[in-house]
Amino acid sequence: MDQRRPPVDPAARAWLMIFILVILVALVMFIDYNRRVRNAVPDAPIPGRFWGNPEAALQITQFWDLQNPEGVRGEQLLEQYLMKYPDEIFFQTRYYPQDDKSLLITLYAECANRQKKFRPFIKLLFVRQFQWMSLTSVTPILRTIAGDAGIDLKQLDACTISRDAIATLSLDRVYGESVFVHTTPTYFLNGKMAEGVPAFEKALKKWENHFLNDE
Repeated sequence: MDQRRPPVDPAARAWLMIFILVILVALVMFIDYNRRVRNAVPDAPIPGRFWGNPEAALQITQFWDLQNPEGVRGEQLLEQYLMKYPDEIFFQTRYYPQDDKSLLITLYAECANRQKKFRPFIKLLFVRQFQWMSLTSVTPILRTIAGDAGIDLKQLDACTISRDAIATLSLDRVYGESVFVHTTPTYFLNGKMAEGVPAFEKALKKWENHFLNDE
């Protein structure tokens, strides 16, 4: 009996080769994309957007959408831990705006940072969140908050139209995409992702228990 295998359909073989080629090209593009992103975004913390001990055992990076109310809760939680363990935690913020309104708010935050007023601006922004959350046009209230935070408004106006400030926001966004951030707030604790404040709180408690048990 002839047990030879039936001949492979040339069309099927061609489609298989095309499929494999597409997968390989996509893989190469993904690797190259991540390499270029990591080269473009400095690993060094951005001045004004980090707190704590740079040599701390716990390194936290936060990706923020300042329009998300959960960011307020995450901020409060983080401040509690930074006060309890000032020498054990290092924290930095990266921007991750999700829409045009959030992008504008983030731009003002970055321009506040360039006048060394990031924390005062953010605190007032969160305290007055109920005033601007439902607004379509937020520019007037952002300028009011900036003025109350001690920010020079002429410098602020120049900054909000500068290519450099806008580029900084874009780099943070691209960097977030490269590490698979797709919701906010997202936190990385020593490189491990925690999406949302409940997951962040759980991860902090786990670290705290481990830290206290090791003492």
